[in-house]
Amino acid sequence: MDNKDLLPKMDWGIQDDLIDELQRLYPDIAPSIDMQLKDIYYRAGQISVVRKLKEMQNYKKELHINA
Repeated sequence: MDNKDLLPKMDWGIQDDLIDELQRLYPDIAPSIDMQLKDIYYRAGQISVVRKLKEMQNYKKELHINA
């Protein structure tokens, strides 16, 4: 999803502390070889959400810098 596909309302209430905590809880690392496929998919979903929140926060910060 590109930034243009984000909701028009830019104040999503995403806090840097929240993103930091989510990154700590769900680190973006390769799965271990002994993980089951369903667990790999589940972890990938968690990481995907954290990445999207971080992307949205960075986009919002970029808009404020360029405003």
